[in-house]
Amino acid sequence: MKVLPSSCMVCGLRVKPGENRCPRHRAGTGRRSSCEVCHARTDGTRYCLEHMPTEADRLTLFPYREGYRDPVYRKNRLARYEYAGGLCEFCGKPLDRAHFECHHVDRNPRNNRHENLRVIHHQCHPRGRLAGA
Repeated sequence: MKVLPSSCMVCGLRVKPGENRCPRHRAGTGRRSSCEVCHARTDGTRYCLEHMPTEADRLTLFPYREGYRDPVYRKNRLARYEYAGGLCEFCGKPLDRAHFECHHVDRNPRNNRHENLRVIHHQCHPRGRLAGA
């Protein structure tokens, strides 16, 4: 009986019979192994240490992230969790106090008023946005 070659479970490349990963994905995680800027080898991250973006770079690219550092947001986030009784305000399932998301009803992350926040599961967050919750 002839054994047919199979495909790499990561990239789909044909591999030897009995194997499930190509040489590239057999050794590592399958993530990028070179910097996007200078193409130097990395440990699986997108950038080498020289080109790694700083928090200031990330805030320049994504200015909305600054709102999540606001002490008012942090206080109201926990207050909203307590107000909701530890339940997702979209589906009603219990939330883990350490792992929940806050949805901004008006989609403005700088508006951190208690009435603008909703505590939501990670899985419910995109649906919450679509539903206008």
